[in-house]
Amino acid sequence: LNPFTGGRESVPEVIALPITGGNSKYLEWIKNSTREN
Repeated sequence: LNPFTGGRESVPEVIALPITGGNSKYLEWIKNSTREN
């Protein structure tokens, strides 16, 4: 992450966005490959 955060002292940022649509097979793959918080 160093190229994006500017160095070791920086804190990386995580952004979460809802997925509201897309290819049904791709969305099913994402659902099966990830976990809920």
